[in-house]
This record gives sequence, structure tokens and C-alpha cells, in this order.
Amino acid sequence: MNNIIDYVKWRGDLTFDQAPLCPVDFLIFAQLVHLPLENLRGQGLGERLCDLEGRVYSAAPAKDENTLIRSRYELWQALRDTPRFGDVRLARFASHFDAEAEKQFAAAVFRCGDVSIAAFRGTDATLVGWKEDFNIGFESPVPSQTEAVAFLTDNAALTDTWYTCGHSKGGNLAMYAAAMCSPEVRKKIRGVYSFDGPGMDQRTLQSPGWQELSVHSYIPESSIIGLLLGYREDFTIIESDSVSIMQHNPYHWHVLGPGFVTAQETTLSSQFTDKTLHNFLDNCTVEQRKTMINALYSVLAASGATCLRDLPKGLMTHLDDVAAALAAISPEERQAVGGALKTLASAGGENMRLLAGSLLSRFSPEAKKD
Repeated sequence: MNNIIDYVKWRGDLTFDQAPLCPVDFLIFAQLVHLPLENLRGQGLGERLCDLEGRVYSAAPAKDENTLIRSRYELWQALRDTPRFGDVRLARFASHFDAEAEKQFAAAVFRCGDVSIAAFRGTDATLVGWKEDFNIGFESPVPSQTEAVAFLTDNAALTDTWYTCGHSKGGNLAMYAAAMCSPEVRKKIRGVYSFDGPGMDQRTLQSPGWQELSVHSYIPESSIIGLLLGYREDFTIIESDSVSIMQHNPYHWHVLGPGFVTAQETTLSSQFTDKTLHNFLDNCTVEQRKTMINALYSVLAASGATCLRDLPKGLMTHLDDVAAALAAISPEERQAVGGALKTLASAGGENMRLLAGSLLSRFSPEAKKD
């Protein structure tokens, strides 16, 4: 089945004047902000995408890079010279990473004629980025949400017609920025597009700004990330050729013509996970969520890893440090960390599953008693 790269190859010869923006286009912009735009070093703002060739990527990703990074490069190769996307201008870009503040933020403004699209980057592969995602479960606003509002506000004067979009955490930021910006900025926003992005806290859902928005939310059949927290508007469910949490990868989503191939309902596994997660969260106080998340992060940080792909090696290399981190938390917290590690292992391949099993058997409350 076709994906967004196939869509570019099919529709790339038509400008936005000939074929107006559609939801698939917004998913593409939500992926363009994931390109290594930091390589531009502040240069190239205001230029067309077709003029940025050779500066966004100095070389193709290595063959051993993960499939998502290689898919983004393939998307860039497909669209940069097309009439549809080649003339799009990169008007603004910001990227800030602060480990101490637990903030990972990036956003770009793309200009299509008189229309501006604020695209917010989702979580990267760093532990800090994922920690900030977890923080959304007990804190609002997190640093990236605050910066998302400021980014949209600071650039609002560019045009009178705006859209916001993002995938994963980027979808959450797109919704939050649009809901919490000033009424003067919000009246310029024609639509908000979230692609498998976690939802909003109750304060945001009850805000006047949220009620004024036109939000379009898309999730894959086996969504997990997009069903988190309190966002419960109508979803458009998209078919995917992957399974379980791997459906979070938007390059597996099915595209037909100018739209997505939709499904009537999420899978049974997604429904079960959704119910389980929300029952768990509903029975936890905000302080309990915070304690559990901070405990898990302290254990993972003890590995010395800064990126998710380094976790298996880091955990094995620093077993004594990990053991000390686990020994410093209560049995209840240790049990919660074990459950979280199991979830992480389910998406991390065979090596991560074996490693998590070893850690859980060695450092579980029962093992400690022995």
C-alpha cells in the first residue's frame, strides 16, 4: 500500500494552487521538521526547499541507521525538487535542547504562498526527550509546551493564515500552542493537525482557547501514544502495514490519493492498552505519577546512555550503577520501574527483551529478598 513518499511521487507535480492543502500534506510537514535542519546553522531561512539541497543533508544516512531516519531522507529526496514542495519556503526554525530543564524542542515555519504552517517536532531518540514526554503525564506546561506557545506567538505576524501540525509529541505541542496562544493569534489559525500525538491535560481541555479550535486528530489502528491523557475528540483511524507500537511510525500509514486509508475502529490490542493505561492513570495521583516517572528515569540515566539505542549497552556496562539506582528506590517504585521496563523492552527488539529480563530477575523485589 502507498505511503507519504508515494503520495509525493504521485501529487508532487501539482502546486498548492492547483491542489489545495490536504491532511497528507500536513503529515509531510510534520515530518519535514524532523529533518536535520540544525545543519543549516541558522542559514537558509526564507529560502525555498529546492535551494537547500546539499545543506540539510551533507550525505545520505549510513546503511545501519534506523529505518525512520532513512525514510525521512527518502522523503526529502522525493519532494525537494517537486513543484508542490520545492517552492515551499523555510521561514523560521528553532531548536533547543536543555538536559537540566528536561526540554527537547524544535519547530519550523513553512510558507506556502500566503499560508504559514507551524510544524512541531516530536520526540527525538534522547532520554531527555522521552523524559519530557513522560512529564506531560503529571505536569503542564512542560518546557516544550511553553516554548511552543512562544514560537507561534513570535512568528504570528508573518501571515494572517496559519495551521499548526505535528507527529507524536509534536502533535501535542501543535494543539497546546494553538489553544494557549493569545486570542489575536488564535483567530489566524484555520486548523490544527495532530498525528498520533498524546492528548491534553484537563486544564487545557477546559480552556476557552481549546473550545475555539478546529482540531483534526489522526491515529493508526494500534495506537498507544495518541490515546494517552485526556484528549477524547473524534479520531480518524488510519490503516497501517506495521503492528503494535511500531504503527507509530507514519511511514507505515496507508495513503490513497489525497487522503488516508481509514479503518472503522482501533484494534483490540489498542483498545485493551488504552483501557489499561487509563485505568492505571486514573488510579494514580499526580504525585504518584511523578514519583514513578522520576524513579524510572533515575534507573535509565544510571546506564550513562543519552540515546535510546545506547540503552542496552549502557545498562550492561553500568550494572553496578543501575543496581545502586534501583536500591535507592522503594519496593513499590521498583515494581513500577519493572513494569515500565517491560513496556520499553516490547518495542526494543530481542536484545532489549533479554536485557530487561536479566535486570528484572536480578533487581525485582523478590530477588532482593533472596
